[in-house]
Amino acid sequence: HSLQAAKVQVEIVSQGHARMLTALCDVRLRLDSELCILEPSGQLCEFLMPGRSDVVSQLAGRCFLNFMPSVDDSDRARETLERASTHATSQAAAGAFNVLLKNADDVVCSAEAFYVWLGGDDQPVSYLLGLRLGMADVGMLAEPEAPR
Repeated sequence: HSLQAAKVQVEIVSQGHARMLTALCDVRLRLDSELCILEPSGQLCEFLMPGRSDVVSQLAGRCFLNFMPSVDDSDRARETLERASTHATSQAAAGAFNVLLKNADDVVCSAEAFYVWLGGDDQPVSYLLGLRLGMADVGMLAEPEAPR
């Protein structure tokens, strides 16, 4: 009974974090413990692989760090997220870092990455990330116009 209550509490906390990141950020995503993309959203697909079809299956399971053109950025992101998971004193730890990202069209943009580490109590470790794009890059998320 106690384990089930703990799982429900973790899910409620996770949903709250997800709503907050959705409100504050341009793109939200979830990563597994290996920093691979889980359940890519439509916005993430359009941002990382614009104009392509069947993108969800192409992005699911890909390492998010591979979209960082700088080895320094990817190393810093990995260290930051791993530190969050090893130093967490509760069921969630949060923070932020700046990063450059490169999409499939080789367009590089700056972003602030806000993260929440979720894990513990027999729950699979995962990270919720929200990306707030630089002002010059927000247009990358525009939906393509429908054919006339």
